[in-house]
Amino acid sequence: MNADTLNKTHLRAIQYWFEDGIVEIAVGVLFLLLAGYFYVDATQPDSLLANLLGGLFVLLLVSGWYLVGWIIKLLKERLTYPRTGYVAFRRDKNSQKPVRLALALSVGALMAAMFATLALNPPLGLNFMPLGSGLVMALVFGLIGYRTALPRFYLLAAFGLVLGAGLGLSQIGNGLGMTAIYALMALALIGTGLVILSRYLRQNPAPAEASDGQ
Repeated sequence: MNADTLNKTHLRAIQYWFEDGIVEIAVGVLFLLLAGYFYVDATQPDSLLANLLGGLFVLLLVSGWYLVGWIIKLLKERLTYPRTGYVAFRRDKNSQKPVRLALALSVGALMAAMFATLALNPPLGLNFMPLGSGLVMALVFGLIGYRTALPRFYLLAAFGLVLGAGLGLSQIGNGLGMTAIYALMALALIGTGLVILSRYLRQNPAPAEASDGQ
């Protein structure tokens, strides 16, 4: 098997993970929860709920990603694997995971420092938080699009960039701007995911449904 065939097989395995739209739906649910958090923080900053959520934000964010993983696992086990099977990725013994983790932590620390600096000294007339969030979303979805060769992720990246720029230059403010960008991106993700999932279910009926139709 030549390198080109191996690359195509690897790409197809990666695309299979996103073939059913479940990842977008799960991430969209997390974004809706984040939109709710930012809405409470923006509209009721001195309330007990806002203070409680603010104190637990990191825990909620980490728990949210576990929720995403749980939703993906649950839906794939019920909808995807019975129809088209399970693809296991082989572990690379020469993995550069420690290097990638260190790089991710370094980039995260730099971005956090940049966010903190600009949040304390925001440029005049600019809502930096939704602008920065839009840039991060565009980068993440753009990288996913590059890795998967799936055009819909480039569209999501462009949508995040446009949202971030528009809300960053608007008069909405940081709090409501963050609410809006996460809510609108959540709707875009869930909507995209549902369309993809609906198409996937039509093209791949469950084994019992397929046998009944014969």
